[in-house]
Amino acid sequence: PANRLLLAHQLAYLGHHASTADKVWNVGEGGSIDLAHLTIAALRAAGIPARFVIGYLLPDRTAEIGEVISGHGHCWIEWWDGEWVAFDPAVRTTPDDFYIEVAHGRDHTDVAPLRGIFTGTPGSKMSVTVEISRLA
Repeated sequence: PANRLLLAHQLAYLGHHASTADKVWNVGEGGSIDLAHLTIAALRAAGIPARFVIGYLLPDRTAEIGEVISGHGHCWIEWWDGEWVAFDPAVRTTPDDFYIEVAHGRDHTDVAPLRGIFTGTPGSKMSVTVEISRLA
């Protein structure tokens, strides 16, 4: 739909979550979560079913087969047009073999990769590392 292209071209990809849809809209930039949520909202407002997709994006398209690369989580959307059609509003492209889909749902809360309670000593932090390698 034309709405997705218009919305995607009005917003810039930050690389990290910006906090609220209002902030993203007013500042004109946000992370992949933010841009996916806004695109889904626009599609649904136009009566087009849409869903949130979470997974990973291989950050180096020139990586050798078997080379291990530090990856990162990424979000994109799919909308229904007789079949689910994928689109990444953050980098304004159609997901391809460099995208690894983990789950899809109504929004990020349906498919959050980490959820729960973290306990530790004061000042301690939790971190996650993802390693990705090309198989073909």
